[in-house]
Amino acid sequence: MSVGIDLSWTSTGLARVTQDFVITKAIKTKSSDPWVYRVDVITAGVIEWVGDDEIVYFEGYSFGSSNRREMMGELFGLVRYDLELRGKRIIKIPPTNIKRFATGRGRAPACPPHRAKSTWTKRWMIEEVKKNFRQEFDTDDETDAFVIATMGHYVERALHNPEFLETLPVYQQEEIKKILKEEFKWKNKF
Repeated sequence: MSVGIDLSWTSTGLARVTQDFVITKAIKTKSSDPWVYRVDVITAGVIEWVGDDEIVYFEGYSFGSSNRREMMGELFGLVRYDLELRGKRIIKIPPTNIKRFATGRGRAPACPPHRAKSTWTKRWMIEEVKKNFRQEFDTDDETDAFVIATMGHYVERALHNPEFLETLPVYQQEEIKKILKEEFKWKNKF
């Protein structure tokens, strides 16, 4: 089984997806909480969420972002360190690949004039996941974690049954094949 994690200092999204069920959760902290407390709450919540034999799929670094990316790198490094100490396999998926898997495009369309630009991309992703996967979540972080966990679940299904890929839309096949090739050195006829 696999889990999807969308790290955030205020609302880390966690998801577990199988053929039979979807479970999500958000770990909340406040910017007014002490740094050490926030790291402890997020790390403990992630460690508690991840099962013994699960692969951990993370949203990777957003190198093009200008908004607090150093702080996110710091959090990612701390959580990753704790997971790797416990022998967990970690796979990072770039944000654009996650969006493309969920929506067919790597970035949101231009913000409509009647929408707030600051929340447009998150709102667009939530709506696309609702439309394409018939799933709706309490937070955008849980939405992203769901997509990440779904990608992990599809990777595992393809490893056991390569024909499964043919049931997916082409844009999803392409994103799953990238993970299979890069992370699992999967060699199959494409």
